Amino acid sequence: RNAIDPGVRSLPTKDEYCVRTVLLRYYLSDDTIQVIEPRIPNCGLQQGLLLSRQPVPKPSSSGSCYRYTDLNLGCTLDLYGMMITLADCDDQTRELLESEGIEVSDPVPIPADPYLTLRASQSETPNRVSDLRTILGMKEGGRRTWGPHDTRKLRFTGVVQDSSSAVQCVLMLDQHSNTLEVRALHPPGGGGGS
Repeated sequence: RNAIDPGVRSLPTKDEYCVRTVLLRYYLSDDTIQVIEPRIPNCGLQQGLLLSRQPVPKPSSSGSCYRYTDLNLGCTLDLYGMMITLADCDDQTRELLESEGIEVSDPVPIPADPYLTLRASQSETPNRVSDLRTILGMKEGGRRTWGPHDTRKLRFTGVVQDSSSAVQCVLMLDQHSNTLEVRALHPPGGGGGS
């Protein structure tokens, strides 16, 4: 089932709500529900498994859980505070519900997400150059103009791990020669040299 979660989330924008398209899976064998959100790259939101497979109690009743008879297009489910509106279902689900005597409603249109709409409008297009490129002094081809004696380096700290140990390190990118230098950081007196 396709479902919509118009819940409020921590967003970097001032939107009052966001529309998140999720997949609601109902398992007939044990009356459990699972909610998964398809991943959107660089979205900034928690995605993936939003609700692990489990029986979900109805908020208004004492102890009774959601059953497949409670699911129909257009209905809103309260799953532990996540308000999910069922928007559509696959043909197999529709056939099962109709065979059980449940009249399945028409699909509900999924509204546009204000957050993703704003992000799409602010994304870089061929006609719009990011302010960051101007600040960094990038040429139109995407390469930075560096003087022959420029010694600027980008410095990052990190950890190199293998199955038995982890070593702190410093990564230094020389932007003039396009080289990367990795230096291990050893504690004073640790025997790793300087």
